[in-house]
Amino acid sequence: AASDVYKRQFKVNTSKLATLLDNMGSVKLDHATLVATIKNEKISHMILSFTGTQTVNDASADIDVSIELSIKKLNKINFPNDLDNYKNETAED
Repeated sequence: AASDVYKRQFKVNTSKLATLLDNMGSVKLDHATLVATIKNEKISHMILSFTGTQTVNDASADIDVSIELSIKKLNKINFPNDLDNYKNETAED
């Protein structure tokens, strides 16, 4: 049906996400997931969660992060015709 809503959980590659957070290797993640709600074939809500530790020298800190994104209204995204002129275009059309 057109109004179907699906919620899916995806396992995130912890090694690649840790490198994205700190490419010097101080972050080690134990667990990372992305939960997406798909409504009418479009993502309407996402939650990225990850846990682990960051260690620098002898100091270590636990990481426990959850980032939530809700898309309330999205009519249109204008992409630039070319990157050289991107700064001259707006997404308000």
